[in-house]
Amino acid sequence: MNAGGTGLVFSTYLTGTGSDPNDLHIDEGTSITVDTLGNVYVAGMTQSPDFPNDNAVQENIGGPPDGFVTKFKPDGSSLVYSTYLGGNHWEGGLDIEVDFGGNAYIAGSTQSSDFITENPLQSSLNGIVDVFVTKIDPVDSAILFSTFLGGSNFEGSVDWDAKDGIAVDLNRNVYVTSRTSSADFPPEAALQETYGGSGDAFVTKIDIDMKINWVETTSQYTLPEGIRIFEGTRTDPKLKAYYIDVDINRPELSVRPYIRGTKTNVNNFNNLVNAYASVNGGFFYGNSILSAVVYPTELKAQNKDSVKRKVGGIERWYPVIRGFFGMKEDRSLSVDWIYHITRLRDGIYTYTDPLSYTRDDPLPKSKPTPFFGTEYSDLITGVGGGPVLIKNSTIRVTYNEEVLWGGSGVEDNKKDPRTAVGYTAKKHVIMLVADGRSDKSEGVTLPELASIMSDLGCVEALNLDGGGSSQLVVGNTFVNTPSDPTPRSVPSILSIVHSNALHLHDNPALEFHLDTEADDTEKVGDWTESAETGSFGSSNALVIPSGEGLNHVTYHLGLTQETDYEVYAWWVASEDRSTDSPCIIYHKNGIDTVRVDQTINGSFWNIIGNYTFTGTASDMIKITDGGTTGGTICADAIRIVSYDGATGISGPISYSAGAIKLQQNYPNPFSHETQIKYQLPSSSDVTIIVYNIKGQKIRILVDEIQAAGWHSVTWDGRNMNGNPESSGTYIIQVEADGLKAGMQMMLAR
Repeated sequence: MNAGGTGLVFSTYLTGTGSDPNDLHIDEGTSITVDTLGNVYVAGMTQSPDFPNDNAVQENIGGPPDGFVTKFKPDGSSLVYSTYLGGNHWEGGLDIEVDFGGNAYIAGSTQSSDFITENPLQSSLNGIVDVFVTKIDPVDSAILFSTFLGGSNFEGSVDWDAKDGIAVDLNRNVYVTSRTSSADFPPEAALQETYGGSGDAFVTKIDIDMKINWVETTSQYTLPEGIRIFEGTRTDPKLKAYYIDVDINRPELSVRPYIRGTKTNVNNFNNLVNAYASVNGGFFYGNSILSAVVYPTELKAQNKDSVKRKVGGIERWYPVIRGFFGMKEDRSLSVDWIYHITRLRDGIYTYTDPLSYTRDDPLPKSKPTPFFGTEYSDLITGVGGGPVLIKNSTIRVTYNEEVLWGGSGVEDNKKDPRTAVGYTAKKHVIMLVADGRSDKSEGVTLPELASIMSDLGCVEALNLDGGGSSQLVVGNTFVNTPSDPTPRSVPSILSIVHSNALHLHDNPALEFHLDTEADDTEKVGDWTESAETGSFGSSNALVIPSGEGLNHVTYHLGLTQETDYEVYAWWVASEDRSTDSPCIIYHKNGIDTVRVDQTINGSFWNIIGNYTFTGTASDMIKITDGGTTGGTICADAIRIVSYDGATGISGPISYSAGAIKLQQNYPNPFSHETQIKYQLPSSSDVTIIVYNIKGQKIRILVDEIQAAGWHSVTWDGRNMNGNPESSGTYIIQVEADGLKAGMQMMLAR
């Protein structure tokens, strides 16, 4: 009924029909409860072989009669799940309660020796009739815990009308009461230890969640204030887990993702980017990145926008809205469901809910549109993954809605190594790894991972890629024990960094590029021009078959100051490239070889690492033909960036300057036209000019007063006379009331 008792919100039968209309099948609800979101939970018993089942953990009747558990949406329009709950004999007397996360707890009586158990306190039927206690996850009726509870005689009652009682407190402790005729009913810290008569009441408290014992281990590592590390242990079922707590209230600490053109383990990756600590990033398959990676200046990768699934023997493409963990301009944190309307940073839209898929949904939903979403305009950085675990302080594992069933490699109710990221109400980021697939740790299911993150105080949380990729690193030390003997290579990570690593308001003190035609570039061997498009600058990239490493392109850097530099590489990707093309860096502390996969991530700047160069002639970078996997090696361009003002050099920039925010143009490189997005802090007299690499004015794109906020302008690659410009590097400069911002663009005819 509605709150005033004046009308019905919904009213429905809940029953099976039976194959014979004259055959009596009794269905009886014995208990009902409602969660904080208004979802309705009903438990009872059924004799119907076709009782409704949806997302059922048990699809067929076992007894009969069996117990059943059904969850309705708040308006009664559909079922979230409905499942049998029983074995080969009978079940009855079911009572149900629900916790703040939507987990359902059921107590009842069973005479079935094969009643389903999960992490049980008592794994087998002891007497004629035992009580059972079962916990079910919020979405898919997956059983998280199920146990017999009883002695050698009988508990509960064979009378189906005798309901057993169950209650749950805020710490998820479960309380069960019924009656027992067993003198050996299991006592624990008992007020009354001796059986009193032909039928006694019993009261039992169960810690179903089997809490993890967390111990702080920060002192074992060298870390700045505001970063703490914890190790968690549970004996039954076995679990080893670890998490880092990062206080984002400290302005010097931030989190951000990194992506590379080649995969490596998190340990190597963490060192290459000079992060304090890192975990594995989002999903990937082979060499393909399937999760969003957003830099402060650039969208590096997208969440998968659709997936192929076979249901009923038919393959279809399913559009999908998936999870994303982001940090905004005001350093606030958020877990959202996002969809990429375009491939630009401002093409990311958030949605209040994912698409309403059910497991093995036979029909795809319509592609998301901007109308029902909100542009993610204040995003600084973030990483995608899925499913969402917690949203708005409520456990909500959107495994089905994010279409991770049916071939994704991610299983929701299988114990596996897992990685998660979330944040607390006090603005602490929690980055957690649970080990698994070993005799020391079984791993966790996705619902259990959500519960762990909730217990750690997360108000929102997201699952990142797990399995053999689950790795947590501090400095150059693995904190956890990856399940694979050799830690699995990943293409992206989520890192804890000094806030300077975001470069939000810094202009590079030095930034320059060297391509294969530069005067200081040395070529040895029979390198030929690449036929593929997407080369940097006006000259084509060079290629050579893999060999012994004797042939090379060497970039002599010509630096004059010893300091730290970021090194990036640009190549043209192709299917016939080597997957371990060597990039050799000669720097102050030695010689490093970074092997990159040139079959992917072509035609943009891929970070190779952070290095200290000496400022002498010994500083150089070599691309050699020493690929061990065969294929061709591509040498195109190198980019060097420093934020150390001691370099005393200023070059074209791709970052915001002053209060003007300037996004990287898209597409880049471009052949016909490109879009430039910029944000003005106030109403201003704006001039936007395109220059060539020699500093000559090519085109005035804007010369007018514009309002505060975001604007865009398109350049078609033509000069002021309307004639097309030739391929090469161009500089866009935005000036507004004395503030300036600039960046480079690549025109490739």
